[in-house]
Amino acid sequence: MGQTDDALFLKAKGLYDKNNYREALYHLKKYISIDNSNAEAYKMRGNCYLEFNQLDSAENDYYTALQLDSTLTEVNYNLGLLYESRSQIDSAMIFYYRFMETNPKDADVYLKLGTIYDERMIQDSSRILFEQAYSLDSLNPEPHYYLCWNYYLSDEWDTALKWTKSGKELDANNTGFYLVAGLCHYTQMNFKKSVEEFEKALTIDEQPSIYVLKARSEVFMDTDTSLIRQGEDYSFQFVHVNSKLTETLDTWVKDSTHQYSFDSLWGQFVDPVDGFGIDKYFMFYYGTSTLDGYSPYSLNENPLPTLLKEGKYKEAAEAGERIALRNPSDFKNFGLLSVAYLNLGDTEKFYDNVLKYEGFVNGILATGSGESYGDAQIVIKPSDEYEVISYLGHSSQSQSLNFHEGHIFDILKTIDEYGNERDFFFNIDKPYKQLSESVGGKKKKKKRGKKKKSKKKD
Repeated sequence: MGQTDDALFLKAKGLYDKNNYREALYHLKKYISIDNSNAEAYKMRGNCYLEFNQLDSAENDYYTALQLDSTLTEVNYNLGLLYESRSQIDSAMIFYYRFMETNPKDADVYLKLGTIYDERMIQDSSRILFEQAYSLDSLNPEPHYYLCWNYYLSDEWDTALKWTKSGKELDANNTGFYLVAGLCHYTQMNFKKSVEEFEKALTIDEQPSIYVLKARSEVFMDTDTSLIRQGEDYSFQFVHVNSKLTETLDTWVKDSTHQYSFDSLWGQFVDPVDGFGIDKYFMFYYGTSTLDGYSPYSLNENPLPTLLKEGKYKEAAEAGERIALRNPSDFKNFGLLSVAYLNLGDTEKFYDNVLKYEGFVNGILATGSGESYGDAQIVIKPSDEYEVISYLGHSSQSQSLNFHEGHIFDILKTIDEYGNERDFFFNIDKPYKQLSESVGGKKKKKKRGKKKKSKKKD
C-alpha cells in the first residue's frame, strides 16, 4: 500500500468511526478503486451501504470481505441484519448462527435469534436464547424485557412480573416493563395494580394505546369481581347475565328498586363517569332500549367518520356530543369522539370517551363468548354487532337470522387479519321484538321526560 493510499484509507476510517457514513463512503469508493484487496475496506463500505439501505451493494461488499479475509466474522452478523431487513429470515438465521459459532459470548446475537423465534411463536427456543443473553450480560435491560414478554405470552405471569421488576431496576424509563406488568395484573384480575402500572407507563410516554389499556383496566376495577368469571381464553363473562335471560333483564331495568333500574343508572351516568363497572355499562346500554324513540334499525348515519377524515375535529366533537345526548349508549360514537378529542389535544375528554367505549364494549362481550346460542352476546342494535367484531379484530363475511328455543339470533361469519374464520352469535331479542311491534302497529313504551339536570343540554 502506498503512502497516499494509506492516507486515503485512514481518512475514510476516521470519518467512518465518527458515523459520518456518507463522506466515508465517498472516500472508501476512491480507496477501493485503487486497492481492491483490503477486506476491512469492503466491510466498512458494506456497513455504509447498509446504513443507506442499499442492500444489494452491501451484500456484494460483505461477500467480498469474507472472501478476502474469512476471520472478519462480524460480517456474518451484518449479513444477518441485511437478510432480516429483507425479510429473508431463514438466511438471516444462517448468518447469525455462523457469527455465534465464532463469538459465543456476544449477547446481541442471542437476542437477535431469540426475537426471530419469538415472532415465529417458538417460545421455548426463544426463551433459551434470551436466558443465554441474560447470563452473558445481566445488566443489559433487553434480556429482561424479552423474557418478561416471553413468560407473559406463555401465561406464566408471576415469572413475567419478576422480570419486569428486575428490568425496571435497570431501565426505569422503559414503558415495556410497565405494560407487561399491567397486562399480567389484568389477567390475574388484580385490576387496581394494572391501572397503577399503566399510569406509570403514561408518565413516561403518553401513547393513546396505553390510555386504552388503562381505561379497560379501570372499568374492570370498578366491577364487583363476584359478578364475573374468567374463561379459558382469559376473557371475562358475567355469572348473572346471559342470552337466555333477556326477559329477566327487561324486568330489572324497569324495576325502580333494582340496582340495575334504568332510571337509577341514568342518574349515575354523568360526566366524567366514575365507579361504573362493566355490569352497569351493559345494563345501562340494555336499558336505553326502553327510551321513547328507540329505533334499532334506524339508518341515520353518524357524521363523525366523514368529519374526522376531513380533519374537522372541532365539528366532529360538537356533532358527537349532540349524538351522545340523544343516545348515551351509542358506544361507537364515543370511540369516534375520543379520536376527535385526541386530535384536538384534549387528553381529559379523549380518555373520558375511551373509558365509555371500553365500558360498553366489554360489557357486551361479558354477556357471552359469542361461540354458540347459549353463549351469544346481547345487543340492542344489529349494527352494534359489527363494532364488537371489529373491536376483536374480525370483519364480517356474511350474516344470517336464526330462531332458537324462543330467542332470535344473528350469526356473523367472520375472518380476522390472519385468515382465521369463526362464527359470532348475537342475541337480538330486543331489536327484533321492537321491529315486530312496529310492523304490527303496537306501541308499548311510555314516553319519558327530559333528562335529569345533571346531564348537559344541547
